Amino acid sequence: MEDKIKKILEKLIQSGIDMNAFLKASGLSIQKKIVRVIGNGYRSRKLVKCKRKPFRY
Repeated sequence: MEDKIKKILEKLIQSGIDMNAFLKASGLSIQKKIVRVIGNGYRSRKLVKCKRKPFRY
């Protein structure tokens, strides 16, 4: 389900749609899922960036 939402969001952003207007027009359940997917994406990216840095002595 999250993969489908990510693909839909990518297509909407590429088409240039106003995401604020889209979220206001969509239902609450869709808003919660979109926010959850976006939040997980940002969190995982930050963790990956921290893990990739090598230690230097």
